[in-house]
Amino acid sequence: MHRFPPDTSERVHHLAAEHPTAGPGPLQSAAVLWHHARTRPLTGHHAAWTASGWTASALDEMPGCRTTAAILTRDRLLLRPRGRGPLTVTTEPDREQGRSRHADPTAVVSAVHAWLAAGPPPGAPRTLLCDTGPVVVRVHLAPAEDRDLDYEV
Repeated sequence: MHRFPPDTSERVHHLAAEHPTAGPGPLQSAAVLWHHARTRPLTGHHAAWTASGWTASALDEMPGCRTTAAILTRDRLLLRPRGRGPLTVTTEPDREQGRSRHADPTAVVSAVHAWLAAGPPPGAPRTLLCDTGPVVVRVHLAPAEDRDLDYEV
C-alpha cells in the first residue's frame, strides 16, 4: 500500500480522511472515513456515539463515502463497508528479534477497503497480509463483535 497527500497527481485508489478533523472538502470527497476512539473516558453525565452508531451515521451523512471505520485501539477497529454488515478487524503486530512493530490502523482501514472493493470471491480468506511498506502485519476480518459495536467513540 502506498500513501499520497490529497493533492497528489499520482493515480490513486481512493481518498481517506479523518472525521471530523479533515475539513469539509475532504470529508465530502472521501471514500473512506475513520474516527479514533477517545483515549480518556468521559466523566459525569455524557452522551457518546457507539462505534456502530457512528459508522452507520457517517455513511448516512456522506453519500460518497464507501467505508467507515471506528479505530478502537491500535490493533482493533470496527469497519462498516456500505451495503455490507460491520466487521471487526484485528491486526497482529510483526514480532521479530524481541520487538513488536504495529501498522498504522488508518493504513489498515484503507487496505481492507481496497481489498473489499476489489470484490473478493465467496470463501475468500478472512486473514490478509497488509504490507504498508515499513511493516507487514496479519489482518483478521470477522463479523462484528458486540463489544466492538457498543464501544464508545
